[in-house]
Amino acid sequence: MIHIVSHGSTLVVETGESAQVPSGVIYRWYGHGESNNYHSLLDYVENNSERLRQTYLKWISDLGNTRHQERLLTDWLALDETLSYWWMTLIAEKSIWKTPEIIDAIRLLALEEIIASLEPKQLILVSGDPILRSSIQQLCQNQSILFSWRHTIEDKKYRQQRYGRYRTVPSVILALAMFARFIRRYWSLRRLRTWHFSEQDNAVLLATRTRYPGTPTSDTPMPHSLLWPDLPTLLNNKGIPNNWLEMLMLGIDSPSASDLSQQLDCYRKHYSENETHVFLDSLLSFRVIIRVLRLYLRLMNTFLRLGRKRMQRNIDNRPWLWQLSIGAWKRSMIGHVAVENLFWFVLFDRALDGIPPQARGFYLFEGQSWEIAFVTAWKRRGLGELIAVPHSTIRFWDLRCFPDMRDSSGRGMYFCPIPDLVAVNGPLARSTLLGAEFPPERIVECEALRYQHLGVMERWRPRERDPDQPMRVLIVADYLQVITETMISMAEEALPNLPAGTQIAIKAQPYSVFNAVALERLQLKVHQEQISQLVQDYDIAFVSNGSSAVVDLYVLGLPIILFQFEDNLDLSPLKGFADLPTVGTSRELVQALMNTEVPVGLPHDVDDIFFLDPSLNRWNSLINGSSSG
Repeated sequence: MIHIVSHGSTLVVETGESAQVPSGVIYRWYGHGESNNYHSLLDYVENNSERLRQTYLKWISDLGNTRHQERLLTDWLALDETLSYWWMTLIAEKSIWKTPEIIDAIRLLALEEIIASLEPKQLILVSGDPILRSSIQQLCQNQSILFSWRHTIEDKKYRQQRYGRYRTVPSVILALAMFARFIRRYWSLRRLRTWHFSEQDNAVLLATRTRYPGTPTSDTPMPHSLLWPDLPTLLNNKGIPNNWLEMLMLGIDSPSASDLSQQLDCYRKHYSENETHVFLDSLLSFRVIIRVLRLYLRLMNTFLRLGRKRMQRNIDNRPWLWQLSIGAWKRSMIGHVAVENLFWFVLFDRALDGIPPQARGFYLFEGQSWEIAFVTAWKRRGLGELIAVPHSTIRFWDLRCFPDMRDSSGRGMYFCPIPDLVAVNGPLARSTLLGAEFPPERIVECEALRYQHLGVMERWRPRERDPDQPMRVLIVADYLQVITETMISMAEEALPNLPAGTQIAIKAQPYSVFNAVALERLQLKVHQEQISQLVQDYDIAFVSNGSSAVVDLYVLGLPIILFQFEDNLDLSPLKGFADLPTVGTSRELVQALMNTEVPVGLPHDVDDIFFLDPSLNRWNSLINGSSSG
C-alpha cells in the first residue's frame, strides 16, 4: 500500500538511525512492520512482489541486450561460437545469496513507484553507504526531485559488509587466489580418472554435485544418492545404464585424495554393472589450466575495453540500478568468480567431448553458473533431451529459477542456454514457475525424491500438558550464521517472559558453528538428527523463513513460528501458500509462543505440495521418454 500525502512533501529513506529525524514520510530500508510515521520498503516489496519481480527480471534481460559500440553485450562476452559468458555472470545468475545487492535493487524499484505516487519535492537519504547514495541520487535526478544525504549514527555490521566484503582486496588478486586454490584442491584427484561413460544406446546421464563424508560408516548412503534417493535403484532395476557426472563438493571435513580413492573403491562394490561414474574435477590437466588462463585474459581485456563508465552510459533502462551491480560485474569479469566459472566451462566441455548421444540427460537444477556450462556443452554436441530437476522447493524470490524466456527463444546469436524441460516435484513448484510466466509446455512432473519419507512419516501429535508444564521449543538453525545467532539472541531475550521452565533446543545444520558461551547460558541442547525424528519431542518450532526445513515441519504438522530477518525478502518456500505466524523481534516471539491459537493442522493436503507416489511412476515416464507436460 502506498501512503498518499500532499504534493511538495518530503520523502525520507533511512538505512540507520540519524541524530535528527527529518520530517516527512519516512521509509526504512531495513526491517519490517510500520509504526507511527515509519513505513517499510521491504513490506512494500512483498505487497507488490509479483510486479517488482517481473520488473527486475526484465531489467536483467534488457541489460544483456544493451549495445556497446554497435555490438550487443552478449556478443562482447562470447567465449566460443555457442556461449556468451554473460549468462555465467553474477548479474545474469540473479542469486540473492551470492549477490545480496539484488535485494537493494528491488527495494530501489519499490522506491521508484513510491516516488511516482507521492511526487515529493525532495528526498532525504539517511545512510552511510556511498554506493546507495550514488544510485538514489541518480534516480532523483531522473525524476527531477531534490536530493540530500545525511550520515547515520551507526550501521550494523552486516549492512557495512553488504558491498565491502571484497572491496579491500583487488579483484585480480582474488582471481589469482582462486586459480591457485582450484588447482591445489583438485589436482590430486586426477588419479580418480578410472571410470568411463557407458556407450549403450539407452543410457541416461545425470550431472550432479556430491559431497563425500570425511569419516563414512557402514550405513552411510552412497553420496550420489543423497540428492537422488531411490533413483539409482530404479534405474538399475530397469536395467538402464546410468552415467553419473559428479562434481565433488569439498568442505572442512572432506576426505583427502587418498582417503577419497579408498572410499570410491568401497562404494564401487555396491554399484551395479549398469552404473558408471566420472568425476568432473578429475579431468583437470595442464591443457585445461592453460585454456582457462587464456580465457581469463580475454575477459580482462573485454572488461577494460567496455569500461565502467561507458557501460553505464549505454544503459537506457534504469541506469541507476547499475551502480548496485558494479561489484558483481567486476567479480564476474576479473575476480574469483570469473576463474571458477571458466574452469566449469572448460571442464564440462572436456567431460562431454566424444561421448555418444544419450537417451536423455538430467541435471541438478539450482540456477547456478555451472549449469550454464553443462547445458551449453550438452547442446553443442546434440546429446539428446535434457531435463533440469530441482531437488528441493522453488522459492518465489529465487530469481535463478526464472529466466526471461525472451532470452531463451533464439533471439540473437547468443541466447540463454536452457534445458528442454524442467521436472517439478509437486503442484507447489509447478504453480511457482507458472506464476513467473514460465512456459507450461516446458514443465513436466516427477516425484519429490528427497521428500518421499514425508508421505509415510507419522505426523506430529500435540501432547496433553498442564498449564504449568514447561513448553518445549525447537530452534532450527539457518545455513547463514548471522541469522542463527540472531534467532538465539531473540530466544534469550524472550526467555524471561516465557513460562518458567521453558526448554529450548536447537537443530544444527551440517556446518553450524555455535557460540559455546550462549549454548551454556541458555542450556541449549544441540540435535544432529533429522527433523522427522525430532518433531514428537517438541511443542513448537522457531525457524528462519529462508530455511527449507519449513516445508518438512509444515508437512509433519509441528506448529511453526517463522523468523523474518530484517535484511531479507520473504524467502519462505511456502510464500503465498501457507499463512504462518512471522516474527522479527523478541517481543513478537513471546507473543507468538504464548498464543494458544497457533495453527497445528494442515490447511492443505500434502499432495498439494509434493508428488509422493512411492512407485515413482512419473520418474518411470521421464526415463522412458513418455512424460507429458
